[in-house]
Amino acid sequence: ESIGFITPKCLREVLSSFNLRVSLTAQVLWPLIIGILFVILAYVAFHPLLKIILRPPLWKYLGVKFGDIEVTLYNLTVKVDHVELFPMKCSILRGIFVAIFPSANVSIQQLSDDYPESKITIVELTTTLRIGTAVGLHLNDTVSDVENLKENKLSVHWILRILYYLFPRPVIDVVMDDVILHVEKAYIAPDPPLELVIDGAHRSTASLPSSVVSSDKRSPYIPTFDQEYWMDFLRNDEVNDADNLTFCIERWIKHVVTKMRVKMNGSSDCMNSSDPRAVPKKERTDDEKTNFLLTAILEATFHSLSIRLNNASVVVCGAGSEVVKSTREKYDFREANLQLAKLPRNKRALTSFGADLISISFTADTRCNLLFYFVGLSGKVGNPRPRKREVGSFTSGVEDDAGTQYDWRTITHPFQVVLEVVGVIPFVIWALNYDHYWRTRTIGLNITTSQVKVALEPNDLHTVFLHFDDFTDPKSPLTEWFCWLQKRHLEKLQLSDYQKSLYCENYARSKGVKYEENFNEGAHKLTLSQMRDLEKKMTRQDIIFLRCKAMKKKWRIPKENQEFVDFLGTSRSSIVEEGNNRLPSSNSIPLYQR
Repeated sequence: ESIGFITPKCLREVLSSFNLRVSLTAQVLWPLIIGILFVILAYVAFHPLLKIILRPPLWKYLGVKFGDIEVTLYNLTVKVDHVELFPMKCSILRGIFVAIFPSANVSIQQLSDDYPESKITIVELTTTLRIGTAVGLHLNDTVSDVENLKENKLSVHWILRILYYLFPRPVIDVVMDDVILHVEKAYIAPDPPLELVIDGAHRSTASLPSSVVSSDKRSPYIPTFDQEYWMDFLRNDEVNDADNLTFCIERWIKHVVTKMRVKMNGSSDCMNSSDPRAVPKKERTDDEKTNFLLTAILEATFHSLSIRLNNASVVVCGAGSEVVKSTREKYDFREANLQLAKLPRNKRALTSFGADLISISFTADTRCNLLFYFVGLSGKVGNPRPRKREVGSFTSGVEDDAGTQYDWRTITHPFQVVLEVVGVIPFVIWALNYDHYWRTRTIGLNITTSQVKVALEPNDLHTVFLHFDDFTDPKSPLTEWFCWLQKRHLEKLQLSDYQKSLYCENYARSKGVKYEENFNEGAHKLTLSQMRDLEKKMTRQDIIFLRCKAMKKKWRIPKENQEFVDFLGTSRSSIVEEGNNRLPSSNSIPLYQR
């Protein structure tokens, strides 16, 4: 009746669960095995063709340069040396790069050695596919588990945990050696667009931001802020924000209606559970099904990824503290920004933050927390030294690639850091899809460090703040210029009453809803591109107001849904606050009802 301490019932449950895991894992491994075989056949049969494809100018157009590629089949390793990435030429890299270093998003008419563009250099990039041990399950030790252990018995959870640890899994190891992110700061902006300065009140140079310098006063080699990129961002920002809010409104309504139907039928007690796994499959909404699938995919991906950077650093090149002080004392703000922009690379200071080793991985449980390990993390500032020096004089300078010598001063001495980011998967799911339970999610950051020694030299600290002035100075050249662009752009957004009614009618038609006012029904049909052009002439508040007006019959929440009413009542949305003056106002009506 029993095999040792394992009962037949326990064994059946373990084997059934294990067979399910084997079948699911096989569905994942078969495509991987087929893909590996396909790569091997392609490498053997089409090796010359692959060499042609992997050469410029295709990758150069994508902002990538590299040297030789070495493929080793017996250990499934791909090695690439001398990799250079140019973020300004790749849209994905550019989005990440601009979010961290906004003032380095520049436009250069002609490249030169004195004013190079930002780039990422990797001496050697190695990618290896290996088989690792399985990840651990996040199982809580219940009272029954403890009692079974005392009685020398193993529960189903413990046996599954042992089998799951013994099961292998594929792991992708990415190792990068000598990684350097070169950041080149900009200080001036080009002439503003004509539509923003069309009236006489804004034609004079005095009314423009101090970073705006006309083209006749600057060289084509000097980089300027990428105005085209930022204007595209402003034109689409209002529409994108309105689309995101509309997405949430529609998904929230569908989710609420589905849950209320389940409650009326009395099918389940897990209706309000924030864990999609606790809800039966038949009672899940479309978003809960999608989020459940995303969770499984993200867990498998994160658990099979390991990244290691050896000798990595970020180097920001810009004007030093002493140069900025002397320049601003001699000139006004506009001329000072121009003089700082004219500084060639060999006369700019460097701020470097780096580490001997950076490891990025995820915890081996279902929570899948993100882990950063920094070994030898340090920061320093380098000021350029004059090229001419006395013979036999002692120097502590270090030369860069261009031959310029720098005197390096330590900001932070090397120390070790471990960062644990909690709630990565819920955050990614929230960013990719609608999550009805977003208010119950948490994001945490746990930091563990060794002893940190900081050198508080005023000029060096001032140089660091100047190189990161996008976040430390509200009146930095980029911030002042961008705020001016945004203000002038919002002032130009306006639609006539006719255009607003036309938009409401066509938006309702696109959603399959009949517009109540029947404004010239069937006479004015707009294409999607024409509707998008109208939306770009409105603020996010106007777009949402018109959409709600067009969809007021369909966007209805049942009165029984008290959760939705309470949420709107406590909402601090800027759209609700700024848009209430367009709605029928009454002091007796709560804001969320209006």
